[in-house]
Amino acid sequence: MDKTISLKEQLLEEIDQIPEPLLSQLLDFALFIKGRYVEDGISEEEQANITASKLAYNTGDYLTLEEYKATQG
Repeated sequence: MDKTISLKEQLLEEIDQIPEPLLSQLLDFALFIKGRYVEDGISEEEQANITASKLAYNTGDYLTLEEYKATQG
């Protein structure tokens, strides 16, 4: 029987040992890493638009769906 375990299995074992209060931080980090991987395949202009959109969202500078629909007539 092969005693080697996959990287995914190692990660799952480590996750099982992390205290519950730290799991949200781990999830945030995993989503950040995943986002960086996905964003590597886009143009600089697209990245700038995403960054601007994230900043606007984080500062509350956005329209709600109802506000957007109202501007569309």
